[in-house]
Amino acid sequence: MIDPGPLPWDLELAAEAETEAAGRLLAALLPPGTVLHLHGDLGAGKTTLTRGVAAGLGVDPATVHSPTFSLVHPYRDRSGRTVLQHVDLYRIDGEAGLREIGLEEILGGAAPAAVEWAERLEGTRFAAHLGDLEAVLEVTASGSRHLRVRRLQ
Repeated sequence: MIDPGPLPWDLELAAEAETEAAGRLLAALLPPGTVLHLHGDLGAGKTTLTRGVAAGLGVDPATVHSPTFSLVHPYRDRSGRTVLQHVDLYRIDGEAGLREIGLEEILGGAAPAAVEWAERLEGTRFAAHLGDLEAVLEVTASGSRHLRVRRLQ
C-alpha cells in the first residue's frame, strides 16, 4: 500500500492486508488520548483496521480481536505498556451503559482509543472532540473496502 499522505484519506482497499496496512499508517496519527471513531456495517473491516493500528503501535497483531463480548480490550506493546484501548459499543445503549464500561477513564487515558460503533457516542458527553479521528468503512459491490478518514474539527 502506498502512503496516502495527509488527512483526509479516501481509499479503495482491495484486500484485508491493505486494510490492515492502512491501520498501520493511521497509528502514526493517533497521539495519546486521541479517539478513533470507527463506523461501518458488520464485516466492513473495523477490527481489521484496528489490528493494523495496534500493529503500528507495537502490538502483536495476532492478539487483536473484536471486543464484541468483552466490550473493551487494552492492547500492550512488548514492554507491557498499554498503547491502545479497543472498544466495541455494538451492545451498549445510552450514557449509563457507556459509564458502566468505564468509558470516561478509557477516553481520557494515556493511550489512544479505537471505538467501534462510535455512533453510539452521539448525543452523550462522550461524543467526538476536536482532534479525534473518524474512519468510515464500507464494503463495495466488488467486495473491496472503501475507507474515508478525517480529523474532526
